[in-house]
Amino acid sequence: MPTFRMNDIPAVFRRARQLQADGQLGEACALYEDIVALRPQTAEAHYEIGRIRHRTGDLGTALKALDLARKHRPGEPAVLIERAQVLSDAGQIDAAIDAHREVQRAVPGAVGPHVEIGLLEQRAGRRDRAEAAFTAAQALRPQDGELYRLRMSAHRSEPGDPLIEEMRGLYRSGRASGTTRASLCFALAGALEQSGAEPGEVWRYLEEGNALTRARFPYDRAAREAEDKAHIKASAALPRLPRSETSSFHPVFVTGMPRSGTTLVEQMLASHPEVTGGGEMAVVGPTLRPVLAGSAAPQGFGPALEAAMRRRACFDRVITDKSIQGYRNIGALAALLPGAPILVIYRDPRDQLFSIFRQVFREGRHRYAYGLDDLVHAYKAYRAMVDLWREAAPGAFTEVSYERLVAEPEPQARRIVEAAGLAWDPQVMAFHENRRDVRTLSQSQVREPLNTRSIGAWKRYEAQLAPMLEALEAEGLLPE
Repeated sequence: MPTFRMNDIPAVFRRARQLQADGQLGEACALYEDIVALRPQTAEAHYEIGRIRHRTGDLGTALKALDLARKHRPGEPAVLIERAQVLSDAGQIDAAIDAHREVQRAVPGAVGPHVEIGLLEQRAGRRDRAEAAFTAAQALRPQDGELYRLRMSAHRSEPGDPLIEEMRGLYRSGRASGTTRASLCFALAGALEQSGAEPGEVWRYLEEGNALTRARFPYDRAAREAEDKAHIKASAALPRLPRSETSSFHPVFVTGMPRSGTTLVEQMLASHPEVTGGGEMAVVGPTLRPVLAGSAAPQGFGPALEAAMRRRACFDRVITDKSIQGYRNIGALAALLPGAPILVIYRDPRDQLFSIFRQVFREGRHRYAYGLDDLVHAYKAYRAMVDLWREAAPGAFTEVSYERLVAEPEPQARRIVEAAGLAWDPQVMAFHENRRDVRTLSQSQVREPLNTRSIGAWKRYEAQLAPMLEALEAEGLLPE
């Protein structure tokens, strides 16, 4: 029971807020829990518990706390928004959409709920509904280039599409600047390419969008090299633990650089009846960090990782983790979780890097993505790290070629399933019918049967990509 009295609650709440601001989340949460134990109707404390539990990945507890906050403070926008985001992160798409509609009722005219609903509809593979939501957001903020970009992600342009001229008009007007202009450029580039425009016209907008984004989020090559070197050194120093015989936890790690085919491979595995697709769980890094720093025992890594994954997803035994940066942790996983299946997906770097150059990532992420020379540097670092783990931890991972998978779907799918430690199941080949929650940039592609449309896409822009192609050749990174 709390050691303070009812009259002390305001002071205790202020103390908890300060601890929370200082990053002492456990101590802050304990005080908030003492407050609601003494005064259960304190909506503010339930809300802060929900925020902390959300941030630490305990989504079930976060939702319970936010439900209580909503009960005691109905219609409070902050509570409703946080609750909707928890439902979204938990993969409860339809419930999250309903929650965002509740936000819309509480805050009429807000753009955010429309955008969030559109993103959720995209994750569910409901493209028409997604575009309708983005269009509704755009009606509220018609000069926002980011809303055009989001709308184009769900829209399919054809020659003469009036939206292209509409975007050109905004571009020429000069009303879109900075971030919104960059987004508008990416939207125009994508729409023009779909409509069959000449490569030079598409490139004009693509180049400007990348230049504007690169100026905001520059890529530090020296910092990347130093970080990789330190990570490799710390990973190499880890003790090699004995292989566990437990059957309660069977994670399968799928990794590679963005746009390599990792989402496709995970979608195939997630279509297996024994597998739960976890997506980009982002739990290995935070769980590994204290072990690498020496502040946590190596033997505790496996149990801690399982607990972190189970807080984020409900699964029986087998779960996939498709975290893009997972290849960095191959050495650590081989030492601390020996025998865990790891699949590294490769793709022709000309297609892969060009595909990355055409995307917009979360702010501050994948900073190398917006410059052709930076892309080559990042790809070289990636390949060097995988090469190192191949030598240092032989047999720890299986390499999968995207091009071979497309050319030989079932033989390669069988190889993937075997590498994951599973028996073959034909449902794997019906991956495009799986309506699971997909949160990556490839969410639309994995809902289609395998095709060769993206193979060789770089060739149409060979003249514009010449500096990147020459650098790849000079570094010996082109496929034989």
